[in-house]
Amino acid sequence: MEKYIEVNDRRYYYRDGGTYTETGELVPEGEALVLHFQATGRTPLTTGEYTQLLKDVSFKNFDLFLDNLPEAEQRDQVRIAIESLKERIKFLSKTSLAGGERIKTKVAYEKQIEALELRLQGTTAKNWDSLRQSLIGEYIEEVSLSDFDHVMNHHHLPNKGKPITWIGTKADATRFYKKFQFKQAEFNKCFVHKDGKPFLTKNATDTHPSERFDAILNNA
Repeated sequence: MEKYIEVNDRRYYYRDGGTYTETGELVPEGEALVLHFQATGRTPLTTGEYTQLLKDVSFKNFDLFLDNLPEAEQRDQVRIAIESLKERIKFLSKTSLAGGERIKTKVAYEKQIEALELRLQGTTAKNWDSLRQSLIGEYIEEVSLSDFDHVMNHHHLPNKGKPITWIGTKADATRFYKKFQFKQAEFNKCFVHKDGKPFLTKNATDTHPSERFDAILNNA
C-alpha cells in the first residue's frame, strides 16, 4: 500500500523518491516539503532526539522549505530552528562523536544559526572571497574564507577566531573600514596592524589611494 499524506482534504502520495498528486503529477520539491510539514508538523530539521545529528542535506532542504512558506511563517520557523540548534549544541556532549568531530559539528551548527539570524533580519550572508584574495599578500596576511566572511558579514570575530593582520598602510586600513562601514572599535577587534598598535582616526590622510587599492574597494 502506498504511503500518503492528506492536506486540505487532498491526498499526496510518496512514490519513487518524490511526492505526487492524486492525478499523478509530481509536486515540486519545495512545495512537497511544505505539504509534509502541514500534514506531520515535521520540517527538514526535525529529528526524534536532539542527539541525532543533522546533515548538510537537512539544512539545504530547510532553506528550500523556507523559500516556499509565506513570510510570516518563514520567520516563525526560523526562530524555532535557531532555538532548536542551540539546544542541539548543548546535547553534543551526549553524542558518540569524538572530541574533534564534536567541535567541528558545533562550529557547523553555529554557522547555520548565524545564517538563519541573517535571514531573520532580511539579509543573506555575502561571500567575500574575491575581496579576500585581492587583499592577501599586499594588504592582509593569509586568512581562511570562513573567518574573513564572518568578519565582513558580522563585524566581529568568529568564536575563537584571531584578528586578521593588516600589512598595508594604516591610511588604507582606515579607507577600508569606512568603505565597509566598520566602527573603529569593531575594526580594531577584527584586524590588527603588523606593528601591533591600534588603528586611530588620525591614521586617515587626504592622499588618494593607489589605483589598485581603489579598484579593490570599488569592485568589492
